[in-house]
Amino acid sequence: VGLSSGELSWLAWCPDNQRVVFTRTEAGNEDVYAVNVDDGRVARLTDHPHRDTAPPCGPDGRVVFASARAPALNLFVVSIP
Repeated sequence: VGLSSGELSWLAWCPDNQRVVFTRTEAGNEDVYAVNVDDGRVARLTDHPHRDTAPPCGPDGRVVFASARAPALNLFVVSIP
């Protein structure tokens, strides 16, 4: 996954200072990604047709994000690979 398209928002540094997590909007859908600051590798953390956004990164390397997968926003947790 490259970062040449889409709109980026909700950028947050991980406590290890090695990665940045963010929301990327493309074709009207928002998903959560992480980028390794040393080599630029991008990992897509969510892939869902509903809105996934606002990803803070915890000290254990897990990301908590809000998602509209249900009738209302709920919180989910995903690990960074």
